[in-house]
Amino acid sequence: MMLSAQRVRSARGVVGVNLYEYRHVAPGWSIDLDVLEHDAELMRQEFEIPPGGNDVRSYLDVFAPEGTNALEIARAVAAARSGTDPSAFPALFHEGDVTLRLGLVFGLVPTWRSELTDLAARLLLSAAHR
Repeated sequence: MMLSAQRVRSARGVVGVNLYEYRHVAPGWSIDLDVLEHDAELMRQEFEIPPGGNDVRSYLDVFAPEGTNALEIARAVAAARSGTDPSAFPALFHEGDVTLRLGLVFGLVPTWRSELTDLAARLLLSAAHR
């Protein structure tokens, strides 16, 4: 699966988070992010800001085998938060079968841990309500 949270700003300056959930359509599990991104089917989406013409301020992509539970994702987020500062963004974090990719605009780099936490919380909360 691939879960994605994007903090976006509309042309009018309104900020919100849009969420996406994809399932892998290719057989088997691969950690190859190119394969995972391109062999996925959109299953669900939630918008605080309607898509189109928005500026993406930050994003978190979670890549994991289908059926991965929220606790495994939360562990991966906790491990990423407790690690050293990434040398560049987007940054990749690996924990077990879960890979996180966090991207940010330059101005958000100093707050990357809180941005990671907020985006992950939104994804996990949304997943809990499906």
